[in-house]
Amino acid sequence: MLELCKERVELLMPEKALDQGDPTLAWHAEGAAVEGLPSGPGWPTQEELLSVVRTASGGPLLPPVHIEEDMRALLRTGLFGAVTFRPSQSSPLAVPSFIVPPGATRPQTALPMGAITFDVRPRNLPPIKSVSVTLAGALAAGPAQSAADALAAAVPSAPGASLDRLLELRVRLLDAVGRPATVVFDGVETGDVVATVTEGAAASPSTGLEHGAEAAPGKWGIGISPPPAVAPPQVVGRAQPAAASVPVVRRGSRGRPGYTVREHERGAAGQAPPPAGEDASLAGKLSLAMTREYAKYQSAAGEALGVQGGEVWQVAMEEALACGAGIVVLGDRPTDITRDRLARGVLSALAGPALGAAALVAGAGAAAAMGALDAAPALAGVGAGVALGAGLVVLPVLGPINEVKALSQLPSKEAIEDAVAIKTPLHANPETTKLWGEDALIDWPGALAPVITERDEFMAKSVACLAKGEAGVSPALVATRTEGGGTAVEYVVPKGSEGLASCPQGAGKGAFEPAAGAKPRCVVAVVGTAHVGGMIRGWEAALSSSGDVSRLL
Repeated sequence: MLELCKERVELLMPEKALDQGDPTLAWHAEGAAVEGLPSGPGWPTQEELLSVVRTASGGPLLPPVHIEEDMRALLRTGLFGAVTFRPSQSSPLAVPSFIVPPGATRPQTALPMGAITFDVRPRNLPPIKSVSVTLAGALAAGPAQSAADALAAAVPSAPGASLDRLLELRVRLLDAVGRPATVVFDGVETGDVVATVTEGAAASPSTGLEHGAEAAPGKWGIGISPPPAVAPPQVVGRAQPAAASVPVVRRGSRGRPGYTVREHERGAAGQAPPPAGEDASLAGKLSLAMTREYAKYQSAAGEALGVQGGEVWQVAMEEALACGAGIVVLGDRPTDITRDRLARGVLSALAGPALGAAALVAGAGAAAAMGALDAAPALAGVGAGVALGAGLVVLPVLGPINEVKALSQLPSKEAIEDAVAIKTPLHANPETTKLWGEDALIDWPGALAPVITERDEFMAKSVACLAKGEAGVSPALVATRTEGGGTAVEYVVPKGSEGLASCPQGAGKGAFEPAAGAKPRCVVAVVGTAHVGGMIRGWEAALSSSGDVSRLL
């Protein structure tokens, strides 16, 4: 279990994953659709066509090979003269996936994108001059040959495109033989067509036109244009709208070691409502300004130590997967809930309902005007000041921000490490361990409960659910083997968590539940030092009420 939530999954992405110009960047699509597919006798359905398309699985894709191969697979059916692809915008709530290639240990980020639409243009075949039918094997001894010959004789003079006439002939020949069979067309390039019918059904989708569609790698048959090359991932970014009229296909359910995942039904994944956005209230703006200002200096302190943002979580996930963990739970309470409770707690502690956010903002403006505190301008920018005297109200809020700033500005890496060093063993201290600078935000009036105490309880319950073999109260990243022998790590939510604020729905892979009777041999929680004591103190209570988190949300 990691001290992360869905809003913070991007901390698992290394800096390189954000480089949209990286030609090795991977991504995952929410599904696939085919547009421009004719209907009529012999034409396969979209579902049948997408059974040969890897993108339709919604799993991670390696650049840019998979989409190119999918276009070639559609062309190999012999039905299409051209196939191109269009990416669509991913859901605002979409989460990155991760891939561990065969033989590697470090997860590679697969950025989210929407469904891919394959645009197809039917193949234009030469006019049909003649058609003959050969019934092979056991079929040759049956009575169907004369019926087949009659069907073939009618094709050259029949109305419609050559492609449509051959597809309809295939359907009629299969009806004529009256048993599972396969039809293969030769000579379509010259117009002198030979149809060979053999016993035994072909794998779906079968068109009869596969032979000669790709005579050799990269050598396409008449009327077929080579597929376009897939450009680097800027092309599959978030700029193009989705094709609303085309249903998207996603495939059923898959098993993971110790877990069963039921993927979203068609039209469910990636269709969540857009996020509500930042809280427009004064309290909401203030909370955001406070936490952003604090995070800025906390990140600066990490960089001074040579630690990039999120690196600790990246290492934790890498080690978990290397040890064979099948699931990495995002066990922290959602950030927006904590931020909202933080704002209300701070405002209530400082000014009470009568003054509220206005006094705090005014105080920030006053402090900035007096030059008293370095961080005051960031908070003063939230709104206009109300009264200069309110400056006294804001001092307890700006103090922790300036403390973490002081940490980030210590003269050396060694000085920072000494300042945040843990002086006593964590397991020997049942109280909250506060590191100077690093944990200064809990000194905000009213912050201890929403930032530490409530999250201690929430994360203890997340761990307890894991230990008891329950689906839990938190989303997770679940690992599964890929076709090539690597590992895909994808976002899922617990079964039955619909409506639970701690498990954002709609843009994940689906719902998971532990396999019957499955319990992990070991559960490891990676959390900040400030949470260890509280989680230990609340462990027994968490075990007895692991699924009850409503009052914390």
